[in-house]
Amino acid sequence: MLLSVCGAVAFEPGTCDAEEGVLLQAKSLIRKHKGSVIDAAHLGVTASNFCTTESVSEAECLDAVRALLPEGQAQGRQNLVAGSWGHVPPGCSVQSRGDWAAHYNRRDSGSNDGGYTPVCSGQEAVTGSAEFIWELITHHEVSAGYFPNSARTSFTHNADDPSASLFMNIGQLTSDDYFTEGKYHFRLVYGNVVQAHAPCNDGPALSGDTQEFEWTQTNWITESSSGTVEAMSPADLAASPNAGCVFNGLARSSDARTVFDGSQNHDWWFQSVGSNREWHGGIPAFKGGDAQSVSLYVRKQTPPAIDAPSVPAYRYADMGSGDACPTSDVSEEECLAAVQSLLPVGQSQGRTNLVTGSWRWVPPGCSVQSHFTHGQNGDWAAHFNRGRGNNDGGYSKVCHMDRVDSISVA
Repeated sequence: MLLSVCGAVAFEPGTCDAEEGVLLQAKSLIRKHKGSVIDAAHLGVTASNFCTTESVSEAECLDAVRALLPEGQAQGRQNLVAGSWGHVPPGCSVQSRGDWAAHYNRRDSGSNDGGYTPVCSGQEAVTGSAEFIWELITHHEVSAGYFPNSARTSFTHNADDPSASLFMNIGQLTSDDYFTEGKYHFRLVYGNVVQAHAPCNDGPALSGDTQEFEWTQTNWITESSSGTVEAMSPADLAASPNAGCVFNGLARSSDARTVFDGSQNHDWWFQSVGSNREWHGGIPAFKGGDAQSVSLYVRKQTPPAIDAPSVPAYRYADMGSGDACPTSDVSEEECLAAVQSLLPVGQSQGRTNLVTGSWRWVPPGCSVQSHFTHGQNGDWAAHFNRGRGNNDGGYSKVCHMDRVDSISVA
């Protein structure tokens, strides 16, 4: 996306409003490594306004986007683009069908035109005892033209390139991989929808809207009938005052102008996916609308992650004696955390900082003052002796658990 320049400040095309297009630099997240940002954010559903959690905050948006970029993907604009737009999803997103710039839309009513992917906080949603992902199986941008007629039988086009403006890989999928509890779960997103056939619309007039619909059906979409269909959200989007616009689930179309449609019970081809021809300059959508883009997702359930057994990172050598570790020594930088991770349940520390120095009666390296010394009970403070001391019996040497430097055999 090109930028226009208004004075010394860059803006989105067509805007020179300081409240709607100013480029801001996001505050950096305090983190030790990139992974900590990924743990705190994930990508939502491309071309939608959808997050299973909440949007990432404006302050964290830039760093979250950078952390989630596909491997090797560079950004055109490397700052945070913040403003108020009608065509961008609310909150944090990345222009995934553009230059991968981070965007933050302050307009709650913003509606994704298909060019953005929401950036969401936390981990992806978990349903029941298993996780799921939304897998993109078709994407269509009218600006790139229409699907070839061959897609009506192969159910594929640019099947290995989900970033393509005309993409379909349905013919390569194994339907059983998506069949859960006796049904398939889909999400359909139309972008930039305008009014085209008013008799089908029993709601507000359509003017550049995004239509998102989620449902289940018992048949795979390459069959001639969708089977039993259950609307998930929003239920009223499936309804219409005109029978030809009622959504009946997706199935292989009998109309030569599209691969799939939701009007199996009628001669019309509304809720088109894989259009071969234009209709009023776009794609037949819900409520008699005409869309400029469409994305179809299927939900795929994945086995729950199995956490590896928790293995302590540190251990004591000998409680109240000894000057050496049977494994490797703990560094000064990690000594405090190591000591605190090994404290007995309910044991508090007198001194909560790391006590460093050079003493004759403290074992070299990292230890904890666990026993009686110098006329008083130890306060469990972490110590790091930079000298060559010998344990007077008041300290317990702290060592790594899993890195063995030498083994002594009696």
